Amino acid sequence: MPQHLPVGKLEQAEIVLYCLEADEMWSYVGAKDCPVWLWLAVERRTGLVVGFHIGERNQESALGLWLSIPPALREKALVFTDDLAAYAAVFQKGQHQTEGKKQTTKIERLNNTLRQRCSRLVRKTLSFSKSWQNHFEAIRFLLVNLNLQKLANKPSLL
Repeated sequence: MPQHLPVGKLEQAEIVLYCLEADEMWSYVGAKDCPVWLWLAVERRTGLVVGFHIGERNQESALGLWLSIPPALREKALVFTDDLAAYAAVFQKGQHQTEGKKQTTKIERLNNTLRQRCSRLVRKTLSFSKSWQNHFEAIRFLLVNLNLQKLANKPSLL
């Protein structure tokens, strides 16, 4: 399995601006009293997941999400998020847009899809991960496969 999420030729495209949507969702590791947050960034046009980070719901994790996005995309990105203060502290002012849930429909749909496909992310579950490493690898495996499916369905992105 690749270390980074497969994004095809997205990084090499001659696009001036990428519209990214970012959001966070919670799950558990170890026990129900140990919540962790899955931070995701998706490219709006293609629906590809371009970055993810697992951590707490704070500024440090928002930075982890930002750094997980390939540098070529970060340079040309306009990022739409909800009103969480951690995003505003990490994303550059000209690149960050907060319009509540109006502009984050792709990422909200992805969150729902992930919760449907991965029992570790279901809200009321007993299927939580027993360790951070298992949680990270299971989520990474799921996201890599989602991206590979999208790339296979759109050969122009390869």
